[in-house]
Amino acid sequence: MRHPSLDDDRTRHPLLTDAGRAQLDFMREHPNAPLWNYACGDQLDAAGLEAVRAFGRRDAALWGEGELPAWLIDFTERVLRDVPFYRAYDASPVTSLPRFRALPLTSRDDLRREATRFVPDDQPLAPMMVYDTSGTTGTSLHVMADAVTSASILPLMRRALAAHGVTLTGGAGRVSIVLVGAQTATLTYATVSSVLDGAGFVKLNIESSQWRSPDDVTRYLDALCPEIYTGTPLSFEALAALDLKTRPKALLSTAMTLLPGTRARLEGHFGCPVLDVYSLTECRYVAVATSRGHRLLRPDLFVEIVDGNGAACPPGVRGEIVLSGGNNPFLPLLRYRTGDHGVLRCAPDGVYIDGLEGRPPVVFTASDGRPVNNIDITHALRDIALSRFALHQDEQEGLSFRYTGTVDEAAIALALRSALGADASITITRDEGLDGKWIQYSRSGGAGSPRTIGLEGDA
Repeated sequence: MRHPSLDDDRTRHPLLTDAGRAQLDFMREHPNAPLWNYACGDQLDAAGLEAVRAFGRRDAALWGEGELPAWLIDFTERVLRDVPFYRAYDASPVTSLPRFRALPLTSRDDLRREATRFVPDDQPLAPMMVYDTSGTTGTSLHVMADAVTSASILPLMRRALAAHGVTLTGGAGRVSIVLVGAQTATLTYATVSSVLDGAGFVKLNIESSQWRSPDDVTRYLDALCPEIYTGTPLSFEALAALDLKTRPKALLSTAMTLLPGTRARLEGHFGCPVLDVYSLTECRYVAVATSRGHRLLRPDLFVEIVDGNGAACPPGVRGEIVLSGGNNPFLPLLRYRTGDHGVLRCAPDGVYIDGLEGRPPVVFTASDGRPVNNIDITHALRDIALSRFALHQDEQEGLSFRYTGTVDEAAIALALRSALGADASITITRDEGLDGKWIQYSRSGGAGSPRTIGLEGDA
């Protein structure tokens, strides 16, 4: 029986070839395939495909300390003129970094309240698509984009893989990417990518009741034999529990903290690199972890670091990551506060974010009264293969630690006490709940409590 969504495939895939349709049939109608609950396509026409390829040919952004890139001057002039939200700003020419830093900061709350005012006056609405995300705080946000914006993640993915010596080949008759989830419910679909020359892309859910038989998920993944898997450390742990005969070239981890211990265990199991990618729904892939820090991937982003008052941090000082630019015609970012933190470093070969923490600082109190930054706790836990965890300190300084996975709780307690003191009161609980937003570091009252952010961000 032909899948009912095939009637609309020419609309979803304007460049669909006979080989692409055959690939769709294989993925959708395989005897071990899940019961799909969604259908989509890349919606790219010839002009859109060329725009994505041109984006991929641009080098990653590069600038020196204290410099304002020339492209950013043009970008800022345009958005101050054409974007309703930014027209309230001082429109005098932005030709220097101090002048640029005088522009107000924007935030997720601005997008939530006034999303339509970020759309330029001359932007046609016809190509618009909307991504719904609950982000890291569980509060809904609608991000508008278009087909080119969505597909541009693929050249960035290739760039991230190339930094680790991996080539994403693509081509008709092959499945290049499987986005694997491990949660109660999510959208599942199979599609093909024009950017990857007709290669397949599948989004599926290991834990879903949509499988006809418990063995189908393993058989189906082995039949797909994808080049790479993308997902979270939590979904990769579920993937590792399957008796797969095939192995990918790489895993790309987004949206959750990837501890070195977890990465090492996954690399040992799958026999391939596991990449830690910094990504936001607002602009998709931003940077990929390397041995020298997270290296900026995009050619169209400018990064600043600001302190708690919004003032620029001196070179080498840790603060909040602020982004400007992007290729989303419905959401040009201008000094956008991400809520994530790190240290900016401009090197001859690229721009790096060192010590990236996908959450604002939370200061805990050790058993001897010392203040302990959450960065030190992450470092203490680095060798433990935790796929997901959360630490909370109450007003009596008691610590509650939740985690997912199978690890030695004594090792967790030892690591936490190494950072928080030998006499710290710690309760450790295993929690295998797959859904919900975990606030990774939080405390009741005291330093850091007004600003906490969750693990499961936007990929």
